[in-house]
Amino acid sequence: MNKFVFLLIPIIFLSGCATHVIFTDKAHKQETLDCDTVSLFLDKNGDFYPIDSTVDENRKISKQELIRSRANHLYQQLNRGSKELVVFIHGYNNDFYEAKTNFDLLRDEVLNSTQGQGRQFVFLNIYWDGFKGNPISGAWRKAQYSGPLVGFRLREFFNALIDAYSGVDSPSATFITHSSGAFVLGALFGNPTEALPLLKNPDGLENYKVFRTNRKGNAELAYAIPEFSSLRLGMIAAATSTLTFNSIDTTDADNSQGGILAKNVTMLFSMNKYDFALSKVFQLQNFNIFGATGAGTDKKLYCDELAVLKDRKNVESVAAIHFEKPDTPWYWPINNHSLFNDGYLHREDAKNLFFNAIMNKDYSDPNGLLVDCPIKEDAS
Repeated sequence: MNKFVFLLIPIIFLSGCATHVIFTDKAHKQETLDCDTVSLFLDKNGDFYPIDSTVDENRKISKQELIRSRANHLYQQLNRGSKELVVFIHGYNNDFYEAKTNFDLLRDEVLNSTQGQGRQFVFLNIYWDGFKGNPISGAWRKAQYSGPLVGFRLREFFNALIDAYSGVDSPSATFITHSSGAFVLGALFGNPTEALPLLKNPDGLENYKVFRTNRKGNAELAYAIPEFSSLRLGMIAAATSTLTFNSIDTTDADNSQGGILAKNVTMLFSMNKYDFALSKVFQLQNFNIFGATGAGTDKKLYCDELAVLKDRKNVESVAAIHFEKPDTPWYWPINNHSLFNDGYLHREDAKNLFFNAIMNKDYSDPNGLLVDCPIKEDAS
């Protein structure tokens, strides 16, 4: 490998200070609709903006009231179910403007992939405190702390939305994430305890204690796994371990099922072994010390741990799409991790297939980009 690659590592991972991403100003304007788009803003603990802590407790709107208010607002924009819901979740190290740029790009691709079909959408942009800073600054580790809490607390929001349909069939929903937005989904629709070690700590922060008690969705109704009539999860450059979606929870005495637990699930992953951030250049995607990111870059792990999810009763289908740049030279096997700037959305054939597959039940693979897993022989 070119020696310049070895010089890149210390340059890219220079130390700095991890900082919070604060959305206070934007959250106060969240009722404003822009292009059929609703926005949610969550802090590092998964709490929704705005909560005014200076108001007397007896007068302050409760967290539950705020969540229900936001859910009812989204329900009204969905025209009581006549429009489809598409949800976007960004990754770590994104401020508001970077995340919004990504969301706008994703929105355009959704509309392009459904052009002429007469479908109407409401887009939900989820902004969360994924921290700012280089990985060695602590931002990446802190994002892995906050992301699961964000996903877990979003259960309450989506359960309130489903409840607004009161007696009517629950809605369908499509979620599209970039990077560590994938482990937000992991906690929203499952039990990712094995993938994210902090979640195993029973003596952690109060929010983690609540997660530990309710992680499988079998206790308080607010934290139940949301049940959509159809749930489609599309994850671009998933920066998390395959254990987020397929694992056994060893913190339970009975080694109960972990990973994805939601019903009626279709899952779609991008796969790119040359993704600079996921592979850490040297194919270190499965080293926990660096934060395991094999779900978006390791084909063997995909075939062994993710493709087999199709055999679960709650999962309808699982697929992955090769996103390596077609012109990647052998001496410089590095691809951009971002959506733009020569990133994932600039790999035209793979991008078109991804959005056709996540937005349409019937699609074709003219360029053979779907990941093909070898058929395992029956051991019996």
